[in-house]
Amino acid sequence: MARDETIMSQDKELVNHDEKVSLEAPESLKFDFGGDSTLPSPPKLSVEEEKRLYRKIDARLMPILALMKCEAARLDEAT
Repeated sequence: MARDETIMSQDKELVNHDEKVSLEAPESLKFDFGGDSTLPSPPKLSVEEEKRLYRKIDARLMPILALMKCEAARLDEAT
């Protein structure tokens, strides 16, 4: 049976597979989570400031990630 034909679904409703369905949510269901629409734009950083920011993030995240990796390896070894 071709996909463009109208067929009976399991719920005994007519279904047309050519019909275009919008995945856009209606306005009544759109939410502003955390005030995203009112947030200011991110600051403009120079190349040096951006490098410093990345180093600071790396310095805080890398020890945590290393511990998580060691723990995962220890758990894999135990099983």
